[in-house]
Amino acid sequence: MNYLFVIFFIAGCGLVTERSIYEGVRSVNKAKSTEIEPNSKQLPPYDQYEKERKEMHR
Repeated sequence: MNYLFVIFFIAGCGLVTERSIYEGVRSVNKAKSTEIEPNSKQLPPYDQYEKERKEMHR
């Protein structure tokens, strides 16, 4: 329960951004993948993700 308070506090201070969350998820997924099995579901870099997202909203 205390960790939720810390997360909301940090988010309120502006230290947690969409980009940092995305990059965190991306790095966890990358760490879970093995070298033997290429991860076809690997997330693209944030800049590419943001560009694709903006194009979808047009």
